[in-house]
Amino acid sequence: MAYKLGIEIGTIKNIDGEDYILSMDNGEKQLWLPVSGLKVEKQKCSGCGYEGDALDRHHVDGRKNSDRTILLCANCHRELHAREGYK
Repeated sequence: MAYKLGIEIGTIKNIDGEDYILSMDNGEKQLWLPVSGLKVEKQKCSGCGYEGDALDRHHVDGRKNSDRTILLCANCHRELHAREGYK
């Protein structure tokens, strides 16, 4: 479920002439951020430059809870794991 208080995360609404996007909903409160303050960059694979929907975050430290990640396409991600000895 993408929402708890009835509004889906990523929903944009206009408040007093400025657009805001819902970025957090913990069931008790919501966090709306101004869209004008967000930096939107085109996402692409760090390995081959692919720009599409099949992109993964690779955890550089090898731990899923690590904040250090790079963006890789599914193919480069699999190849990297094969070289590192992961499945």
